Parts: sequence; structure tokens; C-alpha cells
Amino acid sequence: MSLAHRRRTLGLSQQELGNALGVPRNTVARWERGELRIARSNWLTSQLARLESHNTQRAIERAESDSVSSNYKVRLPAELSSFVGRESEVDDCAQLVRTERLITFTGFGGVGKSRLAAQVARRVASDFADGVYHVEVQALDHPPRVPRAVAQALGIVEHAGDSLIEVLSEQLQPQRLLLLLDDCDHVVVDIARLAYQLLRADPTLAIVATCREPLDVEGEVAWRVPPLSIPSSDAVFLEIANSDAVQLFVRRAHAVAPWFSLSEENAGEVAELCRRLDGIPLALELAAARLKILSVDQLLARLESGVEFLNSGRRTAPDRQQTLKATVDFSYRMLREHERVLFRRLSVFAGGWTLEAAERVGGGEPLACSDILPLLERLFDRSMVVSEAVNGGVRQNMPHTLREYGRERLVESGEQEGVQRRHYDWVLDSVESIHPDTLSPVEIARRRLELDNLRSAWGWAIDAAETELALRLAAAGIRIWNYKGDLAEGVEWVRRTLALPGAADFPRLRSQAFKGLGSLNYSLGDMAAARAALNQACGSLEPGDLDREPPLCSHLQADVAGASGDLARALELYRRAETEYHGLGFSFGEEAVVASTAAVLFEQCEYVASRIACDRCLELGRGRAFTWATSRAMVTLAYLANHAGDDRQAVRLAHDALKQLRVITDLSGIGIALRALSHIALERCRLSEARDCLIETLDIAGAAGDKMGLARTFEAVACVLAAESPAPSVQIAGAAAQLRTRTRTAPWPSEQARNAHWLDVARHAIGTNAFDAAWTFGERLSRSQATTAARQFLDSLPSTAGNANAAAEEPLTARQREVVALVARGLTNAEIAEQLVISPATARAHVEHILDRLDLHSRTQIAAWAAACGL
Repeated sequence: MSLAHRRRTLGLSQQELGNALGVPRNTVARWERGELRIARSNWLTSQLARLESHNTQRAIERAESDSVSSNYKVRLPAELSSFVGRESEVDDCAQLVRTERLITFTGFGGVGKSRLAAQVARRVASDFADGVYHVEVQALDHPPRVPRAVAQALGIVEHAGDSLIEVLSEQLQPQRLLLLLDDCDHVVVDIARLAYQLLRADPTLAIVATCREPLDVEGEVAWRVPPLSIPSSDAVFLEIANSDAVQLFVRRAHAVAPWFSLSEENAGEVAELCRRLDGIPLALELAAARLKILSVDQLLARLESGVEFLNSGRRTAPDRQQTLKATVDFSYRMLREHERVLFRRLSVFAGGWTLEAAERVGGGEPLACSDILPLLERLFDRSMVVSEAVNGGVRQNMPHTLREYGRERLVESGEQEGVQRRHYDWVLDSVESIHPDTLSPVEIARRRLELDNLRSAWGWAIDAAETELALRLAAAGIRIWNYKGDLAEGVEWVRRTLALPGAADFPRLRSQAFKGLGSLNYSLGDMAAARAALNQACGSLEPGDLDREPPLCSHLQADVAGASGDLARALELYRRAETEYHGLGFSFGEEAVVASTAAVLFEQCEYVASRIACDRCLELGRGRAFTWATSRAMVTLAYLANHAGDDRQAVRLAHDALKQLRVITDLSGIGIALRALSHIALERCRLSEARDCLIETLDIAGAAGDKMGLARTFEAVACVLAAESPAPSVQIAGAAAQLRTRTRTAPWPSEQARNAHWLDVARHAIGTNAFDAAWTFGERLSRSQATTAARQFLDSLPSTAGNANAAAEEPLTARQREVVALVARGLTNAEIAEQLVISPATARAHVEHILDRLDLHSRTQIAAWAAACGL
């Protein structure tokens, strides 16, 4: 069926179809004439299917409405603009209205309560034989007018001397009737009383109300209206185009700026705008209205300074919906005084909070600690905060627009300084309480949630030039950045702190901050920067001073020496650090350096001593939930087993280590284990297994910013490619060598031997001249270019290469089949990452590889493939 025929079947003009798709009318016309190739044919197919599905649903609803209108009274306000998205919410709520008698749609201002309630009422109209009636409550300025407004909507005549509520109760029974009480915020008590009396009088009556808070009536079901779905930060174009928030923004944008269309070029900015506005329909519509003057990137830039410029300018809009700020201001004025105090104090949190944090930061005159819980419940009921279950606990948060407003009120109140200081103290205590001896995977996951709060508190200390406070966070912040976060960002935070005036006046804190900087640079694979920072940290210790703050100088210096190729010096320093940790009673530090000692001993061919060190590490870590060190010792044991010829044991140990490292989301350790598995697979001539390990390792090294890990991965990739793709192998090896030079790192002996062997294979295959040319070409590649090339070379490696039984192999690896099953359940990349304990970038890469391997083009097709395979 041609595009033109499908468009006409939909009853759309070329302009209307272009508006729905987010493309110019001329583009639709050229598609139909065959003058322009459809670059994203699968996307267009899915969009047309969506429109046809909606068209069918609208036809059904119109037929039902026509049928209802001919027999019943349906008095709902006419739609003046299209209703976008929320298909599942409409279905769920319609079923709820059919089974419950009082449903209140709650949520903060502008989230779309009234539109959703009206849409649901239309959907269920045929279930109510005596009609569906809409009562606009927001215009009522006097509570006694509420029963009168209901009577007028129902056509019930009021007689002098009669109790109107009694008249309503008598007239309504028995009737199968749906009453929609819209926008009840300012008369919520009177609406609650009226609803209670009417429901008791008529057992067949059903009421739907919209309000920022529940009516708190017996039998009520409070259904919180969520914001529109927004695309994740790693969403691809199709996911962005299909999100409800983006579709609403694009649809409203066309009303004022017909030239605007969603494209590959602006999709990322549109997605960011939708996230920045929390998917709130009113905010998106107000922003879209500005596109007649501003571009999307200009909108984003102006949002940095607040949302005041978002206004509708529509003469018919209520005052509190003329601007986004007015909407929030109305909600704030509805709060009681103590609720306002807590609301504005909670705005200091970034990324949410727990009850305990709210009690500590939000307490203080005039609020007692015991006040916080009931006040927090009230703020939740009034839709000023949201709650979610996270990692077995419950956290609260504020949408960005509410938090921004709350911070303005906090400054206005004059209590910002005290609240910021309490927030800083809470963050510092939270970070300083992190200790590997007591860490567990659950505790690590909870700590990661506070990264935004760490940024907020640290930024406040820096901006306020509170040098000592900023240095204390710099010294402790390494404990968060090493478990979660962009390491390069951590480096920038520490550098900003060390540049503050008067930093030299706090030598102990300054030394600890430099140690943290050295540790972060080591994790980034920049040995020159790490060594310089450690020289500042450890060289500033006065004679007689003791280095008691882990990680110890000797430990960090050993790491740098080992990465630089000086294994003898590294072994000496690791043994010194072991003694020092033992003397301090810091068992995890002792365990960590013993694991590193085992790895160095293996490289020095001291296999017996290496095994003894591994066993000692496992003994020290027995019963510890944080398996950072013991997992690395297990990788060394895997190499020992492989060296002894026990491949099966080697694979088992490496897989066990990998499983434990995934639990604690140790990206660097996951990369180490995956490279070990790739080396073992390569020796067994199982190139497909080696390739799959390295594809994930490339993504991990990129996500962690680990340049040393990336260089080692490049070397492993070169080894895997050598026999089948010798020229690409040498290019990647050249890129690895250049990265080694820039980071001042050196391969270890086992790596040098492996690299030399496989590069000799490649040299023999293509000759010296071609080898040298490929090497030089690889040296000139940037890091991102080399990473992209390595992934492409691995993807193009024949799946049968090196596998005697490859013909019988599944098209997907076991990990990829896990991802397929989660995609089929509708999980996003971020949710898949959380489920499998991998990075979102790795989850995205898995999805892309699955699409390539199965020759599919969308997540919907993946789900269909999964269903066909019984996954």
C-alpha cells in the first residue's frame, strides 16, 4: 500500500501527516512522488502504524460517543487540541472507573489531570446509562456554591428552603451516572463532604475528581497522574520519537512553528528539553509556544536561568496556568506554613533524599524532628514531592521545576545558609562513613544515589569559598567516585578545590585531596598525572608525620609503579603497604595490596608465591560482601590455572570473579575479568567468545574513562584479529602503543609475550612494509576513532572463525539472550543496565549488536523475535 493511500485512509492532508511525523509537508510530498528516499523506513512504518492504531481507536470512540449521545446525556467539554499519548494510562484508569466508585486523579499542577480524566470519561461513557456530567470546580470562589454547580450541571432545580445536598441525594438515586468534578484544589474539604454524602445516598453513582491531593474519603482510590514518558539520556532516535513527551512537544510546536520538525540532528536537544521540563505537559506546551521565536537550543539555554520566560499568553487560560511559575506558586500558596518551610528546605537536595536525611536537613526551628514524617506525607499527598522504591528502600524527590521554585523561596526566606550547611554536613558524614570493611552491594548502590547530592554540597562549598569544607569533601569524595561516577569529573572537582584560596593553610586535608587526585588519575590510566599528584601528596608529609589515611601513599605509589612497568619497585611498595595496613588494623587495605602482590608475582613467574598470595587474599576477605580484592585474586588464580593447563578451571574462576564484580558494579574489575576470559578463549581458538568479551570491554573502558584499560583492550583486540584480519590487527596495536606512550604505561611481561606472538603472526601474513604502514596508520587514530574501528573490526570477524562447532552456535551469546528477554519485557537501556549490573552504555551496545546479528531494526522486532524463540 502506497504512502499516499495510507495517508488518505487516515484522513490526513500532507501537511497534517507532516505535523504528526514531525517533518515538513514538502518532505511528505516528495516521499509520495518518489523523489526522496525514505532514510528511516522502519521508523516511518512504526509511526504510520501508531497513527492507524490511534485512528481506529478514535473511530471506535466516536461511534461509542454517537451511540451514547443518541441515548444518554454526555456533557463533557469539547477537546480544543489533540490528546497525545497515555494509551496505557487511559486503559488502566478506564477499568478502574468501571470497578470503583470514587477515583481521584492527583498530581502537581500542569501534569494533565483534567485532560486524562476527560479522556477516561469519554472512554467509559457507554457504561453509564444515565449520563456523564462535567462540573468545573476551579471557577467557584465560595464553598456553598459547590452543590449548586453540581445541581446546575445535572439540570436539577433548586427550591427555596430545601437542602440542596438532600435534593441531590434524592434526585440521583437510583441512577447509573458518572460525575466528573474537575479542579477541586481550593474547595477540597467541601468536595470531599459532598462526594461522601452523594455516594452514600446512591449506590450506583460513580465520581471522578481531579485535585492536587486526595479527597481523603472512605473508599477513595487516589491515582497519581505521572508526567509524560521522557526518553532516557542514551535513547536512539526511534525511542526519542516515540516518547509521549516528545510527541506532545512536536505536535504543539507545529501549531506555532510549522517549519519545525524532529530530526536526527535536533532529537537529542528535544529529548534533553523534555527531561529538563520533567515531562510535564503544561511546561512542554509553554515551551513549544516559544518556538515561533526561539530554537530548541536557545530554549535550553534560557532554561538554565529559570522557567519564568515560559508563559502561554492565551487570554482564556486561568491565571495560574498562564506561566509555569504561576502554576507552582498556586500549589505553594495552598500549603500550610510548616509545609512550606519543609518544602523549601527539601529543595536543597539534588537527586532525592531518604526520611533520615530529610529529618536531619529539614529539621530545625520551627520544625521538630518528629514533625518531618507527617509533613513529608502531607507534601506527598499534595503532589509537591514524589516517592519511589529504590534498592529496597524508599526515597523522595522533587521534579526539577518544583525544586527550582523551592530554592527561590529558600533564598527569599533568609535561611538558605543554614540549610545548605546542614545539607553539607549530612553529605560529608554520608561519604566519610563509607568503609570497605562494612560495605555491601546494597550499601554501594545506596551510596551511588547520593552522587548528585555530593555534587550539590561540594559545589556550594566551592562557590562560597569555604576552602576547608571543600577540601574535606575532596579528601572523602574519592570513596564515591571510585564506586560510581565519571572519574574525569571527579578529577575536575578535586582540581577546583585545590585551586581555592588558602588551600595550603590546611596541609593534612590538602595532602589527602592530592592523594585522591592521584588515585583518580591512576584509575583513568594517566600515570604522569597520577605520579605528579602523589608527589604533592606524599612529599608534603613532614618528617615524623604518619600516613594513616587510606589508601596509603605506599599503596598508590605501588599501583603507579606497576602500571608504568616497574614491577620490582611495585612489589617492594606493595609489601610495605601490607605491613602498614596491618599495623593500622585496616584489613581491606591489606587484602587489596595482597591481591595486587599476587598479580605482580605471577608476572614475575613466581607461580607458587602468587598462589600463596591469592589464597591469603581470599582468607582475608572471607565473609566480606565487598569483593573488590578477592575477585581480582580469583582472576589471578584463573591465569595460574590456565598456565597449568587446566582451561576448564581457568574459565570457571574467571566467570566466578566476573559474576562477583558485576554485583558490585566494579567497571575496572569487570574489564580485567573479561580480558582474562578473552585471553583464555583465544588460546582455545574460540574467537567468537573472545570477541564477545572484548566488545563489552571496549564499552566498559569507554564508560569508565580508563585509558590504561582501553590500551590493554586494544592489545587484546589486536591479538584476536591477528590471524583472520591481520592489517586491522596491526592498526589497533599501533593505536594501543600510542595510547601507552601518552599515558606512560607499559604492558606486563605476559602481555608483552602475547602481543609479540600475535603481531608476528600478522607480520608474517601481510609482510613488513604493510605491517609498518598499518602500525603508523593506527598510531594516528584518536582514542574514539580507534575504539570505533576496534568494535567494527570485531563485529566483522567471521562468526565461524576459530570455532570447530560454530555452525551449531546460537546467533546470540548467553548475555545477549538475557538482554533480548529484558527488551521483550519493555525495559529501557537504563533499566536493563540496572537489572544486569552493567553500564547503560554497555546495555545500549548489546541492543545494537543484537539488532545487527539478527538483522532487525527496532526493539519491537527484538520482542517479536524473543516471543518466537520462547524467551
